[in-house]
Amino acid sequence: MTEQDWFGEVEFANNPSQRSACLVLIDASDSMCQIWPGEQRSPLDELSGGLDTLIASIRKDPLAKARVELSFLMFGTTPAEPTPFATVDDVVLPHLIPMGITNSAKAIQVGLDHLENRKQDYKRNGIPYTRPMVIFLTDGLSTSSKEDMAAASSRIKEMEAGKKLSFFAIGVGDGTDKAELDSLGNRESVSLRGMSFGPLFEWLSASMSSVSASSPEADRVPLPSPAGWAEF
Repeated sequence: MTEQDWFGEVEFANNPSQRSACLVLIDASDSMCQIWPGEQRSPLDELSGGLDTLIASIRKDPLAKARVELSFLMFGTTPAEPTPFATVDDVVLPHLIPMGITNSAKAIQVGLDHLENRKQDYKRNGIPYTRPMVIFLTDGLSTSSKEDMAAASSRIKEMEAGKKLSFFAIGVGDGTDKAELDSLGNRESVSLRGMSFGPLFEWLSASMSSVSASSPEADRVPLPSPAGWAEF
């Protein structure tokens, strides 16, 4: 039994509400810590404020506050230990520090394993859950091998086809490879408009509110438009 298993049993006893999991994979490669021309803060600095916005926004929705579980995984050369899935009152925010190069494939695999383990927690404790959301944020071309990226992409697409998750790839800045991001899942990737992390995470909060209010059996859940922060 893992530490999260043990604490999870207590948590589920205190809060048996259905759950809506959201995993956020955050590229913390060195380039995410560099200040862009004309800006005063790096993307990672701006992202930190966006995470605060996400938590505060979810807290305003009583149903989402009880049902939405967040986990964050920072990655660079190697992925950091993902934070435990938790509702906003107990969530642990990640340490936003530079972590080397962009090993996207490894981070995706570790993140999906982490998500699958949490779904097993739900099942073991009789907790219904909606389709999880996975957000993948990166500012550059992956340094993973083509074989590893293909394996990660295949796993995402298989899970999406089986309605086991919804995957959203978001590029940050001009260094991303849209073709690579598009290839990861069954949904076209988008680019963040400038450093609009606040509007991005407000959108994610609103999306999770919609998902958390839906039935676990729902085939589709309407999400708000990303027009305020996304470029297609």
